[in-house]
Amino acid sequence: MSLSRIELIELLGGVVVELDVLRSQFKLGDPIRGDLDEARSELSFYTDKMIRHHISEGSKSFVELTSSLQVVNDQLRSSIRDVSKIASNLQLVVQIIGIVDEIVKLIPVSVLFRSHLAS
Repeated sequence: MSLSRIELIELLGGVVVELDVLRSQFKLGDPIRGDLDEARSELSFYTDKMIRHHISEGSKSFVELTSSLQVVNDQLRSSIRDVSKIASNLQLVVQIIGIVDEIVKLIPVSVLFRSHLAS
């Protein structure tokens, strides 16, 4: 099942919140905390792009990517609070970032270019 743009943004917001909870379990300076901080930053960046720009929700690519994202997100949600699974959770977060990167690439270049010029 595919997500709408709004559902996608809500899903990513949920992942960011879960990352915040997980990050709080590691001290500043811990390499794992650094990885989680970076992942959170990337997801926030991508989420902001999706909030500001239109993505064609009906495109085949969008449907396929959001379906894949849901599968990986479900896997992450089942284990994210288990610190003993941090390595596999980080791999799932990396997968999510990769899928979201592909979704952001669906934003028309002309829209991104105009937005960049305006800022």
